[in-house]
Amino acid sequence: EYLGNAVDNDLEPLMDNGNFIALQGTLEGYGWDASLGGMYYGDKDRATITVLEDMGNIIIAGEEIHNTDGSSLHGSLGRNIFGFVTLGYTFNEVVRVGGDLVYGGTKVGDNPSSQALAGGAGDKFEAVARVSYQYSPKLNFYAHYSYINIDKQHESIDQNNIRLQALYRF
Repeated sequence: EYLGNAVDNDLEPLMDNGNFIALQGTLEGYGWDASLGGMYYGDKDRATITVLEDMGNIIIAGEEIHNTDGSSLHGSLGRNIFGFVTLGYTFNEVVRVGGDLVYGGTKVGDNPSSQALAGGAGDKFEAVARVSYQYSPKLNFYAHYSYINIDKQHESIDQNNIRLQALYRF
């Protein structure tokens, strides 16, 4: 998949056009599903904006890694490259248990302006465990746990996130 957006002339001295490229392959059968792929977005020498209103149709792996410093899809400085693998199993077509592994990082250029804003640069890893239950066609329950590790130049950051969701569609 390719997505791109153009920057207005007023912002052009500060920012560059945003491009998002993702490749993935998926296998499904006998209740199992697995995906392998990668994604690329951003520029290591200029700030970019790559705006996605994604509901799991474009980025299928990871939950929080695309909101970290340097990797934000809503504007950040740095070139982001991530690889991912997902695996899941669906029981009786109503309960799905799965997990994701996402690894990659954010790189910035060597020029002084890039280095000054390099707060998000570093290697990044996310592991996600998720479960969903389709109670009825209108009611769905979902939960995930996300662990993120970010190795920056002089520090290592760990983040834990939990999401519990009940969705009823009218």
